Amino acid sequence: MDLHTMRITRALSPARLPLALAILAALLAPAPAAAGDAAAALNPRHATLLRCSAAFALAAQRQSAGNVGALGWPRLAERGREYFVRAGAELIDNAGIGRDRLSALMHDQARALDAPGALEAAMPDCLASLDASGV
Repeated sequence: MDLHTMRITRALSPARLPLALAILAALLAPAPAAAGDAAAALNPRHATLLRCSAAFALAAQRQSAGNVGALGWPRLAERGREYFVRAGAELIDNAGIGRDRLSALMHDQARALDAPGALEAAMPDCLASLDASGV
């Protein structure tokens, strides 16, 4: 047995195996995603829940402020809030997103949807998602 093989054998001894596996896992793990990247990494259902929750919060806010364009949508104060709550619970429970991370992702989505025309473009799909949710 050469010196290199002996070092590998010693490093992978049963006592050191958990540490070696932890180091290997850390080296092979993908880099943490930025907030915008994390939303892109969600499956399509979870991405829709995230986007539409933010859309409903913005739309309800605009409706309460009397925004003429937002008043053309169904009232979203109650149904949008319930969708938001259920979506948040599903994202935490099934997508493995913590509360702080969810808050950051929602903030990022709301900021993106606040761009001119973005909320209006998102609303048809989000209203369909709201209807499909049964809320």
